[in-house]
Amino acid sequence: MNTDPLKARADAWIAQNTPRWSEWCATIWDFAETAWREYRSAAFYVDLLKSEGFEVEEGTAGMPTAFCARWSNGPGPVLGGYAEYDAIPGNAAIMHHKGVLTSINSDSADLARRLYQEAAKTIKYGGLTDEEALRFITLNPAKQIKMDGRIGSIDVGKDADLAIFNAHPFSIYARVEMTLIEGEVYFDRKEDLKRRELIAKEKKELIEKERRTTPQEPQRQPAPPVTPTVSGPGPGNNQ
Repeated sequence: MNTDPLKARADAWIAQNTPRWSEWCATIWDFAETAWREYRSAAFYVDLLKSEGFEVEEGTAGMPTAFCARWSNGPGPVLGGYAEYDAIPGNAAIMHHKGVLTSINSDSADLARRLYQEAAKTIKYGGLTDEEALRFITLNPAKQIKMDGRIGSIDVGKDADLAIFNAHPFSIYARVEMTLIEGEVYFDRKEDLKRRELIAKEKKELIEKERRTTPQEPQRQPAPPVTPTVSGPGPGNNQ
């Protein structure tokens, strides 16, 4: 399937709407609300989503700055999102206890690398069990995008997308030892360490080769320091 026309259409739509998005950001900036008091900002986005055709639930779980928005154009996938403007530490656990299908995710490429540590916070701040917290980054997001028949848990017939840790994944000392995507090993730390050694060795050899083949310039003696002088009024000095 040739996706170039779709990409071009998406790029054109983004370019067309970029000025609007910039205007929205400027509006929020001008509100200049302090943390924990971002009521106008939350209300602004609620009104905006409604004007764009979203069905919006305001004050989700009794939190004034929380809202949930859904949109669809008929049978098929539903576009939805939940936002809590002030992002309190126990937020995810509160949603879970209120019956909301909750997941933890991020637009930050850096934070997305360690969502398991973010999930661990729900145990500390929300009193959840390990299994409940783990669902926030595995099965729950799969259910939200209606892909739980293929991903989100380790079951027969599902895609084997797995991360294997050297310790409990909620420990700050845990690291990923192996990653599998659809059953194929995508990353193996032992093999990665071997490759690092080979790369370091190759780098050293290339540097030594460069030193042998590049003519060395003769060392030059540094110029003697110049002693500054100060001229003042006196015989022979121009006034």
